[in-house]
Amino acid sequence: MSQDIEWHPEYVAQAAKKADDAGESATKTRLSSIPAAGSSQEILDSLIGEMNNLADQIAFAAAGISHAVTEVNQAFIRVEADNQDIARSVILSSRNNH
Repeated sequence: MSQDIEWHPEYVAQAAKKADDAGESATKTRLSSIPAAGSSQEILDSLIGEMNNLADQIAFAAAGISHAVTEVNQAFIRVEADNQDIARSVILSSRNNH
């Protein structure tokens, strides 16, 4: 069963931009240190390191999502252009045969 996909390149480009923005935001969201008393400082520093690591991973994932979305969008645009070329060829061919 075949289904048509309604594709809007401008919306997809906006989604890629939002993924880029999220990655950029995650990159800028880094904690340095929060002062704490005694042994709590070690635990807090460890948690800060883990949170910064997660922010880095989110930024990396967002960049990958943005890249993938952009590639798929470009592929759909190329396919649409190819389909239009094929349709024109068929129309020209049918006109020339009559």
